[in-house]
Amino acid sequence: MSISARVRSGLSAVTPVAACLAFAFWIYYAIQRQVAGPLNSDEIYFAHILWLIHAGKRQYVDFFSQHLPTYFQLLQPLVAALSKSPTDLNYVWGARAISALVIVSYLALAAWVHRRAAPEAGRAGLLATAASMLVFVVLARMVEVRSDTLGLLLMNAAWAIVLGGRTAVRAASGATLAGLAILFAPRAAGMAGILGLTLLVLALRARDGASVRGLLYVAGGFAAAAVGLYLAAPDWVALVVRSCFVEPVKFATAFPYFRRFLAGDRIPLVLLLALGAVGGLRLAHGSRREQGILVSAACIGQLLILCADPAPFEYVYGWAALPAVFGIVSMSRLVAVSVPFLFAMALVGLSASFILLNGHQPPTLSPLRLSFDATISREDVARLPTPALIALVVGDQGQQNLENQLRIRSELCRRVRGTVMASFGTNPLCLPDTLYVWSGGVRLPAIAVGDPQAPGSMTWPKFEAAFLRASPEVFIWADRWEPPHALLHRTRQMLACCYDVHDGFAIRRDEGRGSQAVP
Repeated sequence: MSISARVRSGLSAVTPVAACLAFAFWIYYAIQRQVAGPLNSDEIYFAHILWLIHAGKRQYVDFFSQHLPTYFQLLQPLVAALSKSPTDLNYVWGARAISALVIVSYLALAAWVHRRAAPEAGRAGLLATAASMLVFVVLARMVEVRSDTLGLLLMNAAWAIVLGGRTAVRAASGATLAGLAILFAPRAAGMAGILGLTLLVLALRARDGASVRGLLYVAGGFAAAAVGLYLAAPDWVALVVRSCFVEPVKFATAFPYFRRFLAGDRIPLVLLLALGAVGGLRLAHGSRREQGILVSAACIGQLLILCADPAPFEYVYGWAALPAVFGIVSMSRLVAVSVPFLFAMALVGLSASFILLNGHQPPTLSPLRLSFDATISREDVARLPTPALIALVVGDQGQQNLENQLRIRSELCRRVRGTVMASFGTNPLCLPDTLYVWSGGVRLPAIAVGDPQAPGSMTWPKFEAAFLRASPEVFIWADRWEPPHALLHRTRQMLACCYDVHDGFAIRRDEGRGSQAVP
């Protein structure tokens, strides 16, 4: 037997094992981060908005929000159904159950990709396709308690429909799902436009009048719905447009191109998109020309979107997840298996290296954290003094576990009667905030040594007056995960009258009882 034949034989034997290991790792990693793991800062924001709306607050009017209302109105009944009191955070588990269902949906889409792109790859190919899809799902943060989650699922489902073959029904259905995705994530508009234009070009080239008419009907339907909504509620539509599209521009900070393409958490996603584009171009030059054009248009369009979007967060990389996986899987079974397997081994290796070098686990929510924290009992949480509870909220210690995170925050909410003023990511979820500085609507002046004076920040006299007028029960200025900095002299003076100051936060004194417990 020749050397090349032996290599091929060896790879054939190893490939199924590698596919099984890759799938096992990525399904565990997805559950660990997106179902049973703690909420990240963005998820805290979205979960708190659900709580506020259930409490009777009006989005855009009673609190600043820069997201469309579709997601919140759809999920808001979870709070009433699962939470028995304002301090009961069980509704978060309901939102995470939806995350689990979305992961299952992506696995179903992966099975469809396997059947359409490379059915001859067998079970190893199926597992590899699912693992590749999960790489996108996890690294691009495509499944979280956030509105973009449903927009991403709809967009990728639209790609699945149109990749199944060109018919008028498929074209119209795919375009409809892409349009609906925009209701959950306005950033989906760019990829929806790419999908619609590509379908229109393909239909025109094939003289497929039915598909052209279907696409135009869908576009006209959405346009008519938008006009009708504006005519029915012009003031509300103007408020939504101003809150979601105009005001956020004032606070937008453009990402450097290095961060978009070469940052450690972005490189795998860029490589997947590039491989998907290569696979699509190969298909376009073969017997599956239209599928190849759709795949390459999606992947190349996604890379262009990353250049055009001023702040492409991780989820922005996921609009073309399914076409990218389709292109990768179509190349060969070896490529399909190698990609998720090598990424998994890299993560395991980096995590092990961190533990060996530092002598402890990576911090909570670090992508290198592969294990859970032990559960903290309700009794242990109840025995903690209030400053210790707030310190846990700020530092995230022991909270690589959603149950611990919610238990600590729920106990804090039971003790605090008034409002809080919290930094991004440290809101307790079940308490109203005084200014909601963390939602992007307000920017504070410098509070501690080293704080930057961001453009558009409140002046100190205005902030001091608002703070003393609101007199929040708890004031958290420390950023999540970062060691707290020393307060500026003016901040200490402001707090001296009525607050006990701790590292990164202060608690209002209540009738001389100090800060050991806020009833």
